[in-house]
Amino acid sequence: MDPDQHQRMPKALRHAVSSILDSAPASAGLPQTLILTGPAGAGRSTVLTTAFGLHQGPRDLAMADFGTQEIAWAYLRQLLPGQLEPPLTPEAQGQRLLEHWQGSAPAEHRLVLLDAVERADPQSLAALTFAIRLARNVRLTAVFGIADDAAAGLPAPASESSIAEFLRSPLHRRVKLGTLEPLEILDVAQHLRIRDFDHYSAVALWHHTGGWLGDTVGVLQALPMGRWPRSPQRLPVPPAVRTRARAAFDRLPAEAKSLAQAYAVVGSHFDLPTMGEIAGVVDPLSALDYCVAVGLLRENTHGTQRAVTFHHPLARLVIRETTLPSVLRSLAATAASFAADSGRRLLLQARAEVGAQPELAAQLAEVAELRGHQGRWNESAEFHIAAAGLCAVASERNRLLLAGVDALVSAGRLDRSALWLPEIEAMPASADRDMVLAHISMHHGMAAETEELLNRAERSPTPPVGGSARLAVRKALDAVMRWDIASAQRWAQQTMILSDPDDPKHTEAQTISALASTAGGQAPDFEALGALQSLGDAPAQSQRFHLYSGWIRIITGDLEAGLGELQAAVPVHYQDGSLRVSLWAQGWLARVQYLLGQWENALQTAESALVEAQRSSMAIVVPMLQWTVEEIRSLQAGASETNLWRTAGAADALHSYTAMQVPARLTRALRSRVRGNPEGSAAALIPLQESDPWRSDRISFWPWQPELISALVDIGQVAEAHRLSQEFLDCTDSAPLHVRSAALVAAARAAGAAGDAQSAENFLTEAVELTSGTTRQTASAQARLALGQFLRRAGRRRLAAKNIEQALEFYESVGAQRMVQYCSQELRATGLTSFRTEDRQRSGEETTTSTPLTPQEQAVADLVAQGLTNPETAQRLFLSEKTVQYHLTRIYSKLGIRSRTELASVYPV
Repeated sequence: MDPDQHQRMPKALRHAVSSILDSAPASAGLPQTLILTGPAGAGRSTVLTTAFGLHQGPRDLAMADFGTQEIAWAYLRQLLPGQLEPPLTPEAQGQRLLEHWQGSAPAEHRLVLLDAVERADPQSLAALTFAIRLARNVRLTAVFGIADDAAAGLPAPASESSIAEFLRSPLHRRVKLGTLEPLEILDVAQHLRIRDFDHYSAVALWHHTGGWLGDTVGVLQALPMGRWPRSPQRLPVPPAVRTRARAAFDRLPAEAKSLAQAYAVVGSHFDLPTMGEIAGVVDPLSALDYCVAVGLLRENTHGTQRAVTFHHPLARLVIRETTLPSVLRSLAATAASFAADSGRRLLLQARAEVGAQPELAAQLAEVAELRGHQGRWNESAEFHIAAAGLCAVASERNRLLLAGVDALVSAGRLDRSALWLPEIEAMPASADRDMVLAHISMHHGMAAETEELLNRAERSPTPPVGGSARLAVRKALDAVMRWDIASAQRWAQQTMILSDPDDPKHTEAQTISALASTAGGQAPDFEALGALQSLGDAPAQSQRFHLYSGWIRIITGDLEAGLGELQAAVPVHYQDGSLRVSLWAQGWLARVQYLLGQWENALQTAESALVEAQRSSMAIVVPMLQWTVEEIRSLQAGASETNLWRTAGAADALHSYTAMQVPARLTRALRSRVRGNPEGSAAALIPLQESDPWRSDRISFWPWQPELISALVDIGQVAEAHRLSQEFLDCTDSAPLHVRSAALVAAARAAGAAGDAQSAENFLTEAVELTSGTTRQTASAQARLALGQFLRRAGRRRLAAKNIEQALEFYESVGAQRMVQYCSQELRATGLTSFRTEDRQRSGEETTTSTPLTPQEQAVADLVAQGLTNPETAQRLFLSEKTVQYHLTRIYSKLGIRSRTELASVYPV
């Protein structure tokens, strides 16, 4: 197989293949066993056949299908050459299989790949487990591919080795296949040549299939004419899923069928006894047992609550399609009578109705408005859309549908709003329609289109629903994304004039006004800002307050207070609040965590939010999150190891909102720097001089200037670098510590390049003094490393080594391997060999480390030196693989080595 094809595989499958290929035991001895699990359609067969194609040594592959279980020895015949020889017993055939394996050279790693083990015949399985248990003097990895929860159902007569017991052994490594992400689904669609398929189509399909490979392919192959539908609200169910769900449903007794139909209509809003009454079932627990036994339903526990859901997300659609319309409406009407919540009761009544019901629609719309005022945007959207479906008058239906889609965008669910886009675009032009389309395009990061739509709504003779205040607050938000401070302030003030003090738009405008004033150079009034929090108890208002307050704290340099505010803005509990606000809070939170030296937390925050942003089509926040991920990853790994995220519309982000441009250009500059291309770094950042300047009356969206100054020095534009550094120094005299420190370090680079060594040293010394003893650990390490480099070149080696050593300690603590290597090189260049064991080795001195290993590091070193992999070490010590890697980084540094091979040679086991 072409290795490039492996690299193009979806991430979840690629990682599983790598786990198999990297699983070789250190030497001949006990075999390695991997259990590869995942639901039907997860890609287990693809993983195993790919590993088979890529493995360079001896390999065996066995596959099973329906019916294989009934044919004795059918599975084993694929693993043994020639005809099976009597006696046909598991022991005899297992011994023959073992001899076949032992025929390989002891140094060769043999892969035995076993797919669909749950369908294999019991005789073959007994022989396999017999051979594996006795395998010695062979470097063997056996990989069992098995569907989730299938081991318990495998045959295991007493006369045979119990394969179920064997697979449950805690000694085996387990690799569970995950789901595809939207961009990987986009790759799959392109491979299948699906037309009219874009990133938003991929997000819709991800929500439809849960991201499972087999289901994704099944839906794409079922599309008529291989074309993505213009209105994808009802996507096809994969034939394989439909067949399995129908077969499971047909096997149920009558009462169990009724319970399954009730869950298909009502969902999991009621407890099991109530669902039994709704379905008319006498014994709901026994009926549920039947549904679980056939794999149709499952019971999940969330904290103290239990919920029954369909085992496959699309099975609910299949059951609804097989149920008569009259039965569906009867179940909904019965469920409505049991609903304690008035809103839930109205929604169920809406499902039971046939045709237009204006009175019920008005009641739903009233609840929708209330839920929106409370910030429960997902619920507001659900009620608005349900009300729209009961309207006979087209104009009223359009109004309610627009309000519902607008609420979805406010919740950050652009993936769901996209399903209604064709219908919205087909509506007659109006201010309301343009406002909703502008709201969508804004969060898709389409600045020019948003501006045109908002301007068109402003020119409309009929004001939008909610009045001019709604338009003004959208204009203010648009200006914030452009980082147009003056416009943001103007539109925020206009919103406050046009809205009542208890209106959520009024409160949001006040927070935007406070942000704009701070960004414009005015000292924030924290007492007045704090008073805003008490203006509304709704989660949405509180969430917005914490976001803007945290943002203001970052601008003023109070990172610790900002950390707390942003953490408070992240949760979205029980459908309250907005995913959109949460993602922005996580973007800023990750930056604060990075600045405070909490790199692992920053990476976890940014990566998890990036996944959520891509799944919800929130393109506007993706560049901010991606920048943090790539910055940390690039410092933790060498250039060839950097894990770069792929995102949709990356090129568009360079020319869209300033909130997207700045992080996108910093990311592009970072990539160029890692590749040793300073010209590329400079080219990426130069446009920001015009679009995002830092002035006395306007701070930049983020201080990108130090990166540009450094790139200009690297390409020989010293005079321009010196000019820009002086301008930036003048503007940041009272800036936060991390900004001022970066300005001083950049100015030192420019001064040093211009031959002004004294000024360079003064700048660096000030940066170190400014950040020493503070929590701005990242800035402190950067300043100390820069000072150490300068002093080393000036011949002041001991002081240089001291500063570099302190920077090195920080980079070791955050696992920044690339920077650890760089600092170690700088230390060796000082010529002071007392600082690193490697230097003492080169000078013939004793190789004991001056910094002893901790007990945990000793335990890790002991196992790794014996040849165990990181996953094996983690399993033995009950640690995570990340923690093992972190300890290894520190061990390498303390021992002055760079690899596992060197560790095995210098560390006494």
